[in-house]
Amino acid sequence: MKKFIPIILAILLILPIISCAEKDNGPKAEKVTDFEVPEFSVSVNGINITQEDLAEYNIYSVVAKSVNSSGTESEVTYVGYAIKDILKAAGLTEKYVWLEATAGDGYTVTITGDVVLKDTTLLAMTKDGSPFSSSPWLAPCSETVSGNYLKGTESIIVTTSVPE
Repeated sequence: MKKFIPIILAILLILPIISCAEKDNGPKAEKVTDFEVPEFSVSVNGINITQEDLAEYNIYSVVAKSVNSSGTESEVTYVGYAIKDILKAAGLTEKYVWLEATAGDGYTVTITGDVVLKDTTLLAMTKDGSPFSSSPWLAPCSETVSGNYLKGTESIIVTTSVPE
């Protein structure tokens, strides 16, 4: 029995290290191939961006947790382009301050901080396998996702300076 005590202690010491290494740090963006992109158009600081402008950019799939207004949590899968690539396609390479996206019905969502430049913040072509009906979703799939996505994104405004 005494021979097994060091082995058991070693296992007990290794298990926490393994569990920390496998800790989930939020959603991951996985590259997608063989995805047929539907036609779309979105205005980015007045520049019209279409699927043709993004032909050379990666398409990502992100599985994220969503919490609705009543607190019910579910898992959602978005497929689309990283917002940072949308901004690059529009020629926006300066440091941003905030991003505001507007839907066709006038509803807006504002994103600030590092969330804007993560691969997991998408202009999504599909949500749970269903394509958008009029315009793509803005899906900021950060560590925790609320209902803070935007259905029918038609324009994105990025501010690159702080208003005085």
